[in-house]
Amino acid sequence: MSEMSTIPPDAETSANGTRHPAPEGSPDTAPLQREERVSVMYGDRLCTKCHYNLIGQPILREPHYGMFIARCPECATVAALQEYPQLGRWAHRWAVILSTFWVLVILAITLMSTPPLIISMAEFGDLGARPYRSALGDHWEAWYEAEFDKPPNTNSWNPDKFDEWVAANPPAETLAGMGGFWEVTSSLELFFIIVPMGIAFTYGCFLSVALVHRRRRTLFLITLTLLFLVGAVYGTAWYQINVYNSIDSFGDLSFLQIEFPLRAIGIVGVWFLLVTGVLFGRSIVRGLVRILLPPKMRGSLAVLWTTDGMLPPTKETSVA
Repeated sequence: MSEMSTIPPDAETSANGTRHPAPEGSPDTAPLQREERVSVMYGDRLCTKCHYNLIGQPILREPHYGMFIARCPECATVAALQEYPQLGRWAHRWAVILSTFWVLVILAITLMSTPPLIISMAEFGDLGARPYRSALGDHWEAWYEAEFDKPPNTNSWNPDKFDEWVAANPPAETLAGMGGFWEVTSSLELFFIIVPMGIAFTYGCFLSVALVHRRRRTLFLITLTLLFLVGAVYGTAWYQINVYNSIDSFGDLSFLQIEFPLRAIGIVGVWFLLVTGVLFGRSIVRGLVRILLPPKMRGSLAVLWTTDGMLPPTKETSVA
């Protein structure tokens, strides 16, 4: 039995049918070259097959033609990278116009959200202080009639006599006699604090998405700055009344003892809901995107994931 000759697979066949090994250095015998990683995809580019967003994927130089490509990690489809022709001067102009418009939209929504919050906090404090102001008026009339044997003239206020009444009836004792701060404000309807808190939470969610290029830590610092500014305004009013002792009416007393603390509580509560919306707004929106949009339409919103260091959405993952 004759031995079978082993012919290498890269052999060439001559005209007379004899096979000869391919010459050394030919493409068939060249060592297999690997794709070279040259960069990373920073912009949004969707896979043409499964619509997975290729942002963050490595950019490779394929060895055969030297072209730049990116492979989809979901379906392994190769995406060729190329530079599109310039759109002229209007590309930059439109970018500036749209960016300016978006900033104006954010400012407009901020300006529309701020007055209702301020008015709600003022109303919240005023409603809570009304029973106390009424009780102070009753104490004032009783004291005045006992001291001067006649009812007070409410049309002409007498600051000197008011100071005497404050000295004879310390406001802290009057408030304690009514059951204290929490008893006086117990009848306050929660509607006046729930509504502004809902507005603050919604606005926080809006900020977390509208300023998607900012990390949540930066947005938290922005909300902290807003809290400081509002607190400075109210703190100045309290300082002027309390430190300079310019207590000339029941309104000043009720402001110091009831209205100002209520506003402070409301401001802190609104700020807390605002921060909650900022911190969890993107997670809520990501969950809504997964529920409402099919997988092929989620790729264009991958920035909601990548801005927080997460991978773009896929068909398999389900947690926002």
